Amino acid sequence: MRTALAGSLLVMLVMGGVAGASDWPRFRGPNGAGQGQGDAIPVTWTDADHNWKVKLAGSGSASPVVISDHIFVTSAAAGADKNQISVQCLKTSDGSTVWQRVYDSDDTRRYRYSSPAISTPAADSQRVYIPLPSPRRYRVVAIDHAGTEKWQLELDGLKTDHGGGGGSPILHNGMVIVVCDHQKPNSYVAALDCATGTIRWKVPRASGGEATYATPCIYQPKKGPAQLILSSFQCGMTSLDPRTGKTNWQLDGIYDKRCVSSLFVYAPDAGPHLLFGGCGGAGGAKRRTLVAVAPGDPANGSKPKLVYTLRNRHVPYVATGVIKGDLLILANDSGSVACAKVATGEKLWRKRAGRSFYSSPVVVGDRVYCLTRQGKMVVLAASDTYKLLGTTDLGEKCDATPAVAGGVMYVRTFTHLISVGGRK
Repeated sequence: MRTALAGSLLVMLVMGGVAGASDWPRFRGPNGAGQGQGDAIPVTWTDADHNWKVKLAGSGSASPVVISDHIFVTSAAAGADKNQISVQCLKTSDGSTVWQRVYDSDDTRRYRYSSPAISTPAADSQRVYIPLPSPRRYRVVAIDHAGTEKWQLELDGLKTDHGGGGGSPILHNGMVIVVCDHQKPNSYVAALDCATGTIRWKVPRASGGEATYATPCIYQPKKGPAQLILSSFQCGMTSLDPRTGKTNWQLDGIYDKRCVSSLFVYAPDAGPHLLFGGCGGAGGAKRRTLVAVAPGDPANGSKPKLVYTLRNRHVPYVATGVIKGDLLILANDSGSVACAKVATGEKLWRKRAGRSFYSSPVVVGDRVYCLTRQGKMVVLAASDTYKLLGTTDLGEKCDATPAVAGGVMYVRTFTHLISVGGRK
């Protein structure tokens, strides 16, 4: 059976080599699978075990992305009379700043857990692409690895109840794909040329009801072209042709609340493929849903199908699940971690492992790393039985998802970035 990591590497090859096999180029790594490699990443550690720990230019919950020996991360800091976003490029070797650029932010409307630095950048071997969403406008800025701005494009604003940010851009075949699903009219998905910022295509989406905070992913069928997979309250789960933006298929009515957790794929060599998306809302476990969908096939006209639904206490609202072999692992807002059979949804175990999880779990080898909002890294065995391997207190709150690149884990707390592992 092919692992989710192998499927992600296949997608990267299809994408035309936008990042190396050991890079972490977007939110949750290659194709958003949350899969990393690092035998020397410990299950517990102290400050003495850090490769380095540096203070960032501001605070935030945007995750770091890593290309080769560069780390890119954004932070929010209040300027003299306006909010600003700091973009930093750091060295993987010692955490020192290579360059820093600052941009004004229009995103002044705040939810108590939000900030202007909540959407994660995407990066390839040439540039990093910075999302700057706000209700007034959605800017995307491309900066090369030397720190020179190459282009900036302004799109229609993202209007939400929780400020302008949430979902993150992804890259595919030389395009930056941006999703703007919100309550107000004029929702859209747009694909921008990575080199120039020109709009390759832009298609409208149904608006109203609830805004979407979910990051899309790419699904590569066993046969046929790649599909861009989106989720929203208004449209359900949708597949677009990433070359043109044309709709391949859509499964309506599967979400009854806003989509916050991001999309991910189960694509074994043998057996059916599944696409996962979730929805939820404030007010407790009874408002959370995770769906597993069998994708449609535009070549033969087959329709997508809802295979199973998980609800309530097992399911996260904010964090995105992760797959290890034939296991589905979920860390939720109430502090529970649950495990189910990925093909059927059969529940295997659920244990309380912390106070609350907004950071999405990542799998490294046979371990799953779950970071609580209170800043405790909980490491569990990625197995069909519950086993706690270790807990480390990072000393600061955290909502960001760790990055794993080159055998090293990079953990972003609200105001610091930590490098750990890689030393044998």
